[in-house]
Amino acid sequence: MIVQFIAGVVSCIGFAYLFNCPQKAILKAAIVGGLGWLMYDYAVHFWHLSVVVSTFLGTLVLAIGCEILARIEKDAVTIFIIPAILPLVPGAGLYYTLLYFIEGEFSLAAAKGFDTLGCAAGIAIGIIFVSSLTRFLTHLRKGGR
Repeated sequence: MIVQFIAGVVSCIGFAYLFNCPQKAILKAAIVGGLGWLMYDYAVHFWHLSVVVSTFLGTLVLAIGCEILARIEKDAVTIFIIPAILPLVPGAGLYYTLLYFIEGEFSLAAAKGFDTLGCAAGIAIGIIFVSSLTRFLTHLRKGGR
């Protein structure tokens, strides 16, 4: 598990540098991204959940962490969430979908494509859910109706 966490952190650091993230945000976003990847890996291997559900759970963990970091650092959530989310992006799934399609294995391509789309949807829904919940709770805390 510790190796998976370190791999997630290192990949987030690499992408943060590629995207020219602010220096103060790189390590923090990488740690949150590593925690999200760790949640994904734990859900797949220990809870035996599907890749789609595990991606959603990993996204929830890192989106919550990024929202907290954004409030603490008084920065935009996006500077934390963009590098943190990248270990969960289903790049291999897209690659294998296209590979199976090119090789004429249409049933395998469809199956892998649905998994890949499910993972992408899990990421989007996880981020939207946490962002919406944060806005709602902030609105309630400030005395809104």
